[in-house]
Amino acid sequence: QKGFKNSKITRDDRAKRKSNRHHLLLHASKFTSLACGCLSWRELYGLFMITLASSSPTRANLLKNAGIEFKQISCSFDESMIAKSLKPEIYVQNVVKAKKEQFLMANGKLTNLLFADSCVACGDKILGKAKDANEALAMLNLQSGNECSVYTAMIFLGEFELINVSKTTYKFAKFSEQELKSYLESGEWRGKAGAMTIENFNKKYITSQHGETSTAMGLNLKILKAFL
Repeated sequence: QKGFKNSKITRDDRAKRKSNRHHLLLHASKFTSLACGCLSWRELYGLFMITLASSSPTRANLLKNAGIEFKQISCSFDESMIAKSLKPEIYVQNVVKAKKEQFLMANGKLTNLLFADSCVACGDKILGKAKDANEALAMLNLQSGNECSVYTAMIFLGEFELINVSKTTYKFAKFSEQELKSYLESGEWRGKAGAMTIENFNKKYITSQHGETSTAMGLNLKILKAFL
């Protein structure tokens, strides 16, 4: 009899505790809704301001269109000092690491820094930024009717360090000679790896794609958003 009573009290007590936990979870849920329910995902990203250490307007537009709050500090880097005899994924990683070291030496320790670099590879040939129209033409002729890959390396320095190298591969149709001439005259190729603009000139000639478009434009937004 005594054991039965004790077990009955225990069951009643457990039921009350379960009910209390349920009410506490409801209150916590309401509190979370009040705290975050009025914020869009764009506004939530805005809580984490990052610094884009790059002169690239394309990368700045990618961050802006993704709703990621940032400020931009322009910086220049001579990529010719990095050996191109390595594999593209190693080369581009070496470039972005060197960019990071140069920037930190000049600007000291800042937080939430984003560095990036891209290169184009056609076969075993790494294409950096063209120095003039003739070099740009040679790079574009390699892409015309061929398969090329864009490698983008990112380093994000926050509480932890993210290092990522992503690849997007395209197959291009043959470029129109007249459109190629107009593109070279426009100067849009300047400052672009391989003289390629996947969002403009090269876009209409794409016959197949494997990988993220944002990678080919200078940042893998999918990886960056997941990390932020």
